[in-house]
Amino acid sequence: MPGHARTPPSAGGRRDCGVRCPTPDAFDPGVQCPTSASLNPDVQCLAPAPLDPGARCPTSAHLDHGVHRPFSAPLNPGAHRRSPAHLDHGAHRPFSAPLDPGARRPTQAHLNPSAHRPSSAPLGRAAILGPMTTVDHLRQVRLGNLRTVLLALVDRPGSRADLAARTGLTKATLSNLAEPLLANGILVEDAATLAGMGRPSKPLRFHPDGPVAVGAEINVSHLAVESLGLDGETIHRRLVPTDIRTSSPNKILDQIADLIREITTQRPMLGVGLAVPGVVQDGVLVRAPNLPKLVGVPLAENLSKRLNLDVELENEANLAALAHLWPRHLAGEDFVHVSADVGIGAGVVLNGEVYRGTGGFAGELGHVVIERNGVPCTCGSRGCVERYAGLDVILKEAGRRRLDSLAKALEKGDPKAVDAVEAAGAALGVGLATLMNLFDVPTVVLGGSYAVLHAHLKAAVQSEMDIRVLAGERRLVASPLGEFAVVRGAAGLITRRAVLQPERLFA
Repeated sequence: MPGHARTPPSAGGRRDCGVRCPTPDAFDPGVQCPTSASLNPDVQCLAPAPLDPGARCPTSAHLDHGVHRPFSAPLNPGAHRRSPAHLDHGAHRPFSAPLDPGARRPTQAHLNPSAHRPSSAPLGRAAILGPMTTVDHLRQVRLGNLRTVLLALVDRPGSRADLAARTGLTKATLSNLAEPLLANGILVEDAATLAGMGRPSKPLRFHPDGPVAVGAEINVSHLAVESLGLDGETIHRRLVPTDIRTSSPNKILDQIADLIREITTQRPMLGVGLAVPGVVQDGVLVRAPNLPKLVGVPLAENLSKRLNLDVELENEANLAALAHLWPRHLAGEDFVHVSADVGIGAGVVLNGEVYRGTGGFAGELGHVVIERNGVPCTCGSRGCVERYAGLDVILKEAGRRRLDSLAKALEKGDPKAVDAVEAAGAALGVGLATLMNLFDVPTVVLGGSYAVLHAHLKAAVQSEMDIRVLAGERRLVASPLGEFAVVRGAAGLITRRAVLQPERLFA
């Protein structure tokens, strides 16, 4: 690096890096500042003042790609005047007027927090959010690049050259970003392989013993857990049938904590995603008609104390939908995922994002009324979909106690079982038609117990949808994730957060 020199620490304990920028005129995002690799807050950049979007530093192209810099005089390529010392990275700036040491220059008002700012000038970022140092900017750029690389690796492994081509980053930047990921056991580099002409490449991929996340599900008729790697591969999973309606919150949390410990290995843990069948608002279960004992209980906090891990609480239907988005899209960008236990939940996905509504109440398909004076529901209403198409209703009408027993009866053509499933399918189709007319989504994904019964439910559901959906596509498919969609989505909630916020991987 030209001009590379370090100065002794100042009296304040900070020191000037003294490094001249290698690309002063047009910053190349692939060329990293020599002081940014460690992002040491004790090393201060030569341009310490907060940057205002209206005044552009010669090296700030990587921070702001389209902001005009105001000057008091027209530019004259033939006349050069050096910038102030704190902006001088070895570059010359053209000005048409000679330097007047006593004159105030308009750029100083933007770059110097103590300088006078005219009342008509717009407030900059520093005035609104407070001072942001150059180290802060570099840290943000670095974290953004890390996020880009991790997202590319979630898609598929790749060599540095391949990742550079896919992300738009330079090979030098890729190498710089990969080193801490390799050193911390997040990535592993495979042996060199020769693919076509050129030098052998060493593919990077997520470490097989790297960090994992756990998804846990509390549902009326079962508890389930699954551990998931950053690459989206399932490591362990368990589902235990049990009716928890009479259990206390502490007993339920003890059971789920024991299941999590059973599947936990020596690998680093990123946290736990906890799924519950009810309305979650600000991390609290505020409504759960089928599990009223859990309402208002600090489930995430209490489970976190048992495991000494971060726990995030979310609605089970939303997490089942997320499992079809992350780490890979399994049902497109717009769909409704619907599943049933005692209740029925739907996760609505619009433009590739789970739609929760303003208060987290979106997708409560089970409580859509399909018969005005129908069967009373646990929610206090009447004629709700789940009172006609919930799993417990289907089992009762079919004369069966368990889902596997019902599935076997259907395979044998048992008339009572067939009639029960067809009646449930018709009621479900009416409710789904309402949802599709409201959100205009082309696809319905049947998950959970509905995925198991898909072959026998499909005709009745599709028939009602064809009659009642006003326009557009009406595609009905079974989830490939079956009964484990919820726990996979719960674990995916944590791995997705780690990839999008890579600083969590080094905490």
